[in-house]
Amino acid sequence: MKKRGQLTVFIIAGILIISAVLGIIFLSASLTKKQLEAQENTLETASVKIFIESCLEKTVEEGVDRSEER
Repeated sequence: MKKRGQLTVFIIAGILIISAVLGIIFLSASLTKKQLEAQENTLETASVKIFIESCLEKTVEEGVDRSEER
């Protein structure tokens, strides 16, 4: 009878350990995916920012050239 009780404790402990490991793996994968999505958004935002800045710079230069002609 005593050995049966020990076996049950070990089985429960094993299930808890496996559940904890699987939970950590799942959370880690989830966080990594979120970080990659955030990085992609940052890259897209950076490219749009560069495009807008270059257009703005070009427009300002054209405006300065036109004001000098007057």
